[in-house]
Amino acid sequence: MLRGSFRPLAPLPLQTPRPMRRFDTSFPSLPLGLFGRLAARKPMLAGATGTAISACVLILTFTVLAMGRQQELDRAAASSMNVAVTLSREIARNVELYDLSLEAVAEGASDSRVQSLPKDLRHRVLFDRSTTARDVSGVFVIDREGNFKEARDETAVHANVADRDYFVAQIPRGQEGLFLSRPYQSRARGGASSIALSRRITLSDGSFGGIALLAVNTDYFQSMMQALAVGPHGASLILQKDGTVVARNPRLKAGEPSSVAHSPTFKQMLATEQGFYIARSPVDGLTRLYSFAQVPDTNLIAVVAPSYDDVLSGWRHRSTIIGALALVLSTAFTYVVWALAFGLRYRIALQAHVTHVAHTDALTQLSNRGSLETSLRRVWNECSAANVPMSLLFVDADRFKAYNDKFGHAAGDGALRLIADCLKAQTRSDIDVVARYGGEEFVIVLPGAGLSDAVRVGESIRACIQSSSQGREQSGVHPVTVSVGCSVIMPSNGATTATALLAADRAVYAAKRRGRNQVSAATAAMYEPTPRQESLAGTETH
Repeated sequence: MLRGSFRPLAPLPLQTPRPMRRFDTSFPSLPLGLFGRLAARKPMLAGATGTAISACVLILTFTVLAMGRQQELDRAAASSMNVAVTLSREIARNVELYDLSLEAVAEGASDSRVQSLPKDLRHRVLFDRSTTARDVSGVFVIDREGNFKEARDETAVHANVADRDYFVAQIPRGQEGLFLSRPYQSRARGGASSIALSRRITLSDGSFGGIALLAVNTDYFQSMMQALAVGPHGASLILQKDGTVVARNPRLKAGEPSSVAHSPTFKQMLATEQGFYIARSPVDGLTRLYSFAQVPDTNLIAVVAPSYDDVLSGWRHRSTIIGALALVLSTAFTYVVWALAFGLRYRIALQAHVTHVAHTDALTQLSNRGSLETSLRRVWNECSAANVPMSLLFVDADRFKAYNDKFGHAAGDGALRLIADCLKAQTRSDIDVVARYGGEEFVIVLPGAGLSDAVRVGESIRACIQSSSQGREQSGVHPVTVSVGCSVIMPSNGATTATALLAADRAVYAAKRRGRNQVSAATAAMYEPTPRQESLAGTETH
């Protein structure tokens, strides 16, 4: 805003003059389009854009690598699930075959007619249909007291098994189904590790008559586990639903728990027939991908668990190489972009400095006469387009030659700087144009201001200079006054900027003739051009 009583008219769509930037024509012009021109003006934006591009490339690279990691896990999960399901079906098929043999033994042992047969014939009837698979270590008939009554292998050592879980579980009425025992050390076979399959023998009156027993070596399950390739740190297991480990690859070491019932993730295996999860092993503490499938119609669960580190080892190797290359290349690209950006900024700053020096008065830091001519044409074109007036103020220091002669040129320079400060303080920095015209003369261009507004601004400038120069002798500035001439032109009357300058200059001399230190408005006669002015007017832009 202007100081004093002046109130500017409505804001015009004017732009603050920008210093002209001239680039070295020896550099070829690149067809970079809008972004190229924007980057040339704002090199830091180009640097930030290059950094953003590098960051996006890195993010995209790491996103793809993360997707590759998940794909590795998904493939491993699908593969191990297929193996676990196949394994559970194989075990179920063999258990079904064993159970058929066991049913035949239980039916014969409960038939009184079979029991009345001679021993050799009874043995043939009971065991001829029993399986002869090499993993079946024995087929037995156990009486109601838990003693061995019949055996497929007549040389087997007889023992009492009344305390075994496979015997106790069959005693209650209604327990005629198949029962799989926990692993145990066989008393009849010298402590061999076995799992028993038992069925209840129910007599004709419904009472408990003993059990039919089929013993399977746990080596059968262990050999199945050893045949699976689960990686250097993977594991495969056969579990029972109470958490007991039947077989494991690798084998359990001394001191490692033989049950996983205490594991918080074991409940997931009981909750669904098959599934997958990632967890830390309760046996050896390694993180694995657990795929499991319950064996149908049994209390067994087949588990295949490749190691998390084994599954991702290849991916980690590839990701390390790709990620390092992406990081190095992105960093190098960012460095080059910023180097170019800073180089371009320095070039622009240097160009702007040269332009500023060329268009600025060194003493007062106001626009010089060459810059004034360019700004004056621009402002007049904008006022013409908006059909608003443009006012000019011509400011001339009073008796400045005598001032210099009396106080010295240093004091004169200080007075000019004080005048420039007052001019800037009393005008609109983002709209008005303030320039040193030459020597002790200054010109102010007021877009959109009428003559009365120009007079008010001139008066505020005159008063500011007079009051600011008082009492500053110690700083080398002595009292100084100015005379101000004001003129105004309208686009509609065909006036030119030269006419406005002429009228304002004549008004200044009118003020000096009236005694100086005052503001004078140009009269109509002052706008009349001289013959020389008429020749200049033909070259002006309206």
